[in-house]
Amino acid sequence: MSLNLVIDGQEIVAQQGITILEAAKRADISIPTLCYVKGKFPEKACELCVVEVEGESEFQRACMVQIKEGMRIVTNSDALSKHRQQRLAILAETHFGDCKAPCNLTCPGQINVQGYIAHVAKGEYEEAVRLVMERNPFPFSVGRVCPRFCETRCRRILVDEPVSINHLKRFVADWCMTRNVDLKLTCDPPTGKRIAVIGGGPAGLTAAYYLARKGHDITVFEAMPKLGGMLRYGIPSYKIPRKILDYETNVILAMGISVKFNQKLGTNFTIDDLQKQGFDATFVGVGAWAPQPLDIPGASLPGVMSATEFLRLVAQDKVKGLGRRAAVFGGNNIALEAARSLLRLGVDEVTVVFPKSRTGMSANQRVLNEAEGEGVQFLMVASPVKIEHGSNGLDVELIRMRLTEPDKRGIRHPEPIPGSSNFIQVDTFIYSLGQMA
Repeated sequence: MSLNLVIDGQEIVAQQGITILEAAKRADISIPTLCYVKGKFPEKACELCVVEVEGESEFQRACMVQIKEGMRIVTNSDALSKHRQQRLAILAETHFGDCKAPCNLTCPGQINVQGYIAHVAKGEYEEAVRLVMERNPFPFSVGRVCPRFCETRCRRILVDEPVSINHLKRFVADWCMTRNVDLKLTCDPPTGKRIAVIGGGPAGLTAAYYLARKGHDITVFEAMPKLGGMLRYGIPSYKIPRKILDYETNVILAMGISVKFNQKLGTNFTIDDLQKQGFDATFVGVGAWAPQPLDIPGASLPGVMSATEFLRLVAQDKVKGLGRRAAVFGGNNIALEAARSLLRLGVDEVTVVFPKSRTGMSANQRVLNEAEGEGVQFLMVASPVKIEHGSNGLDVELIRMRLTEPDKRGIRHPEPIPGSSNFIQVDTFIYSLGQMA
């Protein structure tokens, strides 16, 4: 049944059973509201959608009152504006302000982005770093290698470009480091509990940091001669300078954490040994150092190695005999960092080989662009099938690939093209197919 009514002087015909708010919306008349969601009942009315209805002594909530035949409604007046302003003031005063911004929700560490940026804006750099370290104890390193997921969701994009969230984090961390600022990181009173942390990489040091802040007595058992794990032995020093990493690990150790170096689980000690030594709990964070194997003939030849092994040798200054030409098989960040490291070590030609198209690479687009800008070459939709010793280094047999039709999940898989093999000659062949513990 159709009803006739007037809203702000405009004659409207609407169906019986709908609210004033819905009738106004269908007539392109805007009534402000915060709490209205169709099909849902608000826990507490915002009272911003109130209107004046002829014959009614009080304001009526447009989201609740159904239309009637002959209704005459006013949605804007001085009295309504005053009421809405009063309601907004009350809502703002009682609102917790705990809504998380998109940048915060996108951050894997759930760092309080808007909070530390507010500190930066006020010149409160130490407070900004402390706030970051509530969720991430590595602001100095992460400020240099963060993939910046937060910036892809920054609301400023709707205006021009995202806020440089990561650079602000890096700036305040570096500011504190260059001035050797005491961050005054507090710990709870001692609990008397002893905890062993196996592994001095990002996971182990993060656990040690937060457990120490809870008042526990922490000892880290590290297999390598220095702390950092993949931050030191997997990420090249041109990304994270070693003095930065040393400073950062010392900040964490300054909380009273003990370290025992060159101690490998299963070789130098066992979990039972730790229990006998009186530790109340053990955290195991040994990382994923083992590479996914390259399952082709010739994968064990001299000159063929995984990217994780190669980057570890680079970090320890043990690389030699790379030759003039190199190929890297893989499309992740580690593959590209290996390729960039090869160029820095004097290799003339570095080619990244990948079985899919460029859009199928998992590497961060920024890293990909940087690698290409430095001279790394790319050979796409190709895959190695065999490596042999040749008269001039390594002969790598490649086969061209093609992408299948999308499967049920929409994924196109690479498959070899019969009869499309060809060879490339390299001195060093590195592969990066993922890692496992």
